[in-house]
Amino acid sequence: MSNTIRILKTIEMPEQDFDTGMIVFREGDPGDSFYIVRRGSVTVYKNYGKSDQLELAVVTAGRVLGELSAMDSRARSATAVATETSILTCVNAQSLKYQLDQCPPWFRAIVLDVVERLRVSGERLSKSGIAPPAEHSSLKEFAKEELKAKG
Repeated sequence: MSNTIRILKTIEMPEQDFDTGMIVFREGDPGDSFYIVRRGSVTVYKNYGKSDQLELAVVTAGRVLGELSAMDSRARSATAVATETSILTCVNAQSLKYQLDQCPPWFRAIVLDVVERLRVSGERLSKSGIAPPAEHSSLKEFAKEELKAKG
């Protein structure tokens, strides 16, 4: 069991089950939440179902998806599809924004600047046909640090 999953077990958040092939969210949808994969995997695509479909990432247990839209309130930039039977934790964007608002303004500005750069870089890479790295590691690294700090 990953450290992220251990930490998440201590937090009450709704879980959703997704069968293989089910859409988690679609490109263009509002970014009103993000997801943490507890079990299974989700593949993220640009132009899903079109002739120029591009696989951007495979997000596995302990990883997050949809976080950029949840942070910057912009529409989803890709479609997420359950690659296998999966259990995801849904985190409301307002909860994330509340936590971000607790940070000093300078820190919040840096985070939002990084989000914008990631979004622009992802768009450029998808237009070129080059997919970004397949795994997201921020939550996993956070979980490692949290467990280390708690000794």
